[in-house]
Amino acid sequence: MAGIFEMSLLLSIFLIPLLVSIVIVLFFWYKDRYEREPLGLVLKMFLWGATSAVFAAIFFEYMAIIFLIMFIPTEILAILLPIIIAPLAEEYAKGRGILRLRNHEEYEGMMDGLVYGAAIGAGFGFTENLLYGLNALALGGLLSAVLLVVIRSSLEIVGHPFYTGWIGGEVGLEKAHGHGGFKSGYLAAVSFHGIWNSVAVIAEIDEMIAVIFFGIIVVCYGILLKKRINKALELDRAKQMRPSSGAQS
Repeated sequence: MAGIFEMSLLLSIFLIPLLVSIVIVLFFWYKDRYEREPLGLVLKMFLWGATSAVFAAIFFEYMAIIFLIMFIPTEILAILLPIIIAPLAEEYAKGRGILRLRNHEEYEGMMDGLVYGAAIGAGFGFTENLLYGLNALALGGLLSAVLLVVIRSSLEIVGHPFYTGWIGGEVGLEKAHGHGGFKSGYLAAVSFHGIWNSVAVIAEIDEMIAVIFFGIIVVCYGILLKKRINKALELDRAKQMRPSSGAQS
């Protein structure tokens, strides 16, 4: 029985982030109530985020560290890595998926971009949480690995799907309405990501302040995500009503 229990915990390190990521993708897809995106294309973006985007981010971060370590002391680089370097590298790596897809005929507006960006981010988050879980398994044991995966996965919707969804939404805005674009989405995503990662740095100084700050970030990002989805749906609703309004006139 003990062996079965341990195997179940070990399997959960993979299944928990996978199931949470799938739920997040389906949440965004379901929210796109006016014209849902093809699930096959959404899945493709998820898989791209879980594989190619992860490898690209690792490469970009590694090259940045190799270059910067020649000029910046290790202690300072350790602070810059989570707050600046990792967000810049990871959001660009994930954002490349949006750039590759933006000319697709199914990618028509802001909500479409939110769905595709969230799918890429959810895929990226799945692989990242799995790797963190395996690392915790090697260093701290099975229970610590499961606990880490549960905590990280439970907050994922205001993590990578939120950041990359923002990029996708801005690109969709540009396609449909001529404003927004990749640059503004990327800079916003990098900022959100850097603020999130700064919690770990603050925790090294004062854990209580870090916990309070973390709670504020989660609430704020949740509110921003809700407003973002509502804005995208309003634009889609207005688009749906334009033809009928023209017919009446």
